[in-house]
Amino acid sequence: DFSQIESDVAQIGVNERFALFYPEKRPFFLEGVDLFATPFSAVYTRSVTSPSGGLRVTGRSRYTSFTALGVHDRGGGTVIIPGPQGSAFVPQDYQSDVGIFRLRRDVGQSFVSVIGTGRLTDGGGYHAVIGPDFQWRPSNMDAVTAQALWSSTQTPDRTDLTSEWNGQTLEDRALLLRASRNTPTVDLFVQGQDLGPDFRADEGFIPQVGYREGYFEAGYTIRPKDAFLSRLRLFTIDWYDAEYDGDLLSQRVSVGAGMDGLLNSFIRVELNQ
Repeated sequence: DFSQIESDVAQIGVNERFALFYPEKRPFFLEGVDLFATPFSAVYTRSVTSPSGGLRVTGRSRYTSFTALGVHDRGGGTVIIPGPQGSAFVPQDYQSDVGIFRLRRDVGQSFVSVIGTGRLTDGGGYHAVIGPDFQWRPSNMDAVTAQALWSSTQTPDRTDLTSEWNGQTLEDRALLLRASRNTPTVDLFVQGQDLGPDFRADEGFIPQVGYREGYFEAGYTIRPKDAFLSRLRLFTIDWYDAEYDGDLLSQRVSVGAGMDGLLNSFIRVELNQ
């Protein structure tokens, strides 16, 4: 039964440069949905817009979990064409067969896994993404996460829908590395991303490609006793996004403080550039 159990929550799309994310609500796709969660949103089952039938298998054997599905999609809806400064939408005016799988192996608190997606388009064209990811947790306070994906796409020969769909072959990669540390006083998060301009994830939700990003966030928290302030967190949030040719997309440098006080009061002060 592919019917949705409830309507989507309305979102405002005015002045949005990138596609909006809508959560999945169809029971067939929700089984074992946590296994589809990876650092990159490599699986976005809402990209299967009008399934006529499918098969799903999910299981676990001690330390190993897996899920796989195959669906025939009658089409309709739209396909996201990502770019560095915005995403475009093209009608999905064709039928296709979609396959998705993920295999995950737990090692203590850590894990290593591989994910793959693919789509065969009626009338020619295909799309495939595959790659590993892992999370290493040396302690309850520290985590290192990484993912590498490779995509290969032969676009449909449908220039009547978009000039990109001229039967060409696109191949590229997406890389991500992040690390975090969280203690009662210190929190730290650093992340780097690199998404090639020809990377495509038609079964995922990656509306921006062709850019590199560095992100850094850190905070220091103190909790005074018997004082007006019960919590004071000093923080910085900084990032730098640029296209492959070096053109700046976005950057931010900031410092600030957040405070909790008596009578459930909250104060936040920021200095941003």
